[in-house]
Amino acid sequence: SGTVTLPDYMTFMISRETENVSSIDDVVLAFKSLTENSERPYITRDELFAVSILDDLK
Repeated sequence: SGTVTLPDYMTFMISRETENVSSIDDVVLAFKSLTENSERPYITRDELFAVSILDDLK
C-alpha cells in the first residue's frame, strides 16, 4: 500500500539512518523533509503514519 507503521518506520530510521546523523539538526531536517511542504518545523501524526520508505530503499 506504500505506507508503513510507525514502529516499522522508527526501526528503519534507527537501523539505517543513524550512521548519517551527526547532530540534532540532522534529525530535525530529516523529519522536516517529511512534511507536506518541507517548511514546517514539525510533522503531523497523519504525515508520520503515512510516510513511505519505498523510495529510500531503492
